Amino acid sequence: MPGEPRNATHLSWTLIALILAVVAGVGVWIISRDEPVPAPSPASPRQPVAVNAKPQAAAPPAAPAPESPPAAPAPPATVPRADEEKIDAWLTGFDDTNETAAAILAGWNQLSEPGRTAAAPHLLNLVPDDRFESLARILLDPATNNNVKDILFAGILNRDDALKWPLIVRVMEQKNHPHSQDARNMLTIVLGKDLGDDWPRWRELLQTQLLKQPQP
Repeated sequence: MPGEPRNATHLSWTLIALILAVVAGVGVWIISRDEPVPAPSPASPRQPVAVNAKPQAAAPPAAPAPESPPAAPAPPATVPRADEEKIDAWLTGFDDTNETAAAILAGWNQLSEPGRTAAAPHLLNLVPDDRFESLARILLDPATNNNVKDILFAGILNRDDALKWPLIVRVMEQKNHPHSQDARNMLTIVLGKDLGDDWPRWRELLQTQLLKQPQP
C-alpha cells in the first residue's frame, strides 16, 4: 500500500524516543543511588528535668534582738521607825535651833543611811553659815552616802558667796566626789577659764574675781 512506508518510519522514530527516555531514567537512578546519604545530625543531649522542683524561698531576715527594758529606779529606802522617832525627838525637844542642830549632829552616827538622808534637809535649815563647817565635813567625807551629798551640795548653792565658792573648790578637788565635775563646771563658767588641777590658782582667782567684789 502506498501509505505503509511512512507509517513504518513514524513508528521507528517513536520507538527510538521511548528507548532513549528509558535509558535516561535508568542513568538518573544509578547516579542518585551512588550519592552518599547524609547522616542524621546527632540530637543534642536531653537536659534532665527536675520533677516537682520548687524554688527555695529566701530565708526571712533575722528579727532584731529585743531591747532590754530599762531598769526600774530603785524605790526610796524606808526610814526605820527608830530613826523616825529619834529625828522627831530632836526636832521637838529643843526651843533653840542651834541646840536642835547640835543634837542631830551628835546623833548622826546613830542613824542608818536612810535616816541620815531624812535628817540632812533639817540640818540645812538649822545650821547657820558660821557653823556650816560641820556640814562641810559631812559633804566631803568619802563615807557619806551620795543621797546626803546631793542634798548638801544643793544646799550650799543658796549660801553666801564667802561660804559657797571656797567650799565648791574643795568639792572640785575631790576627784571621786559625785559633784566634783559639777563644781568645776560652775567655777569655769563663773571665772571664765578652767585652770585644771592648779588649786592655788583657783583660789587666787576666786579671791580676786568673786570674793573681793562688792556684795549687793
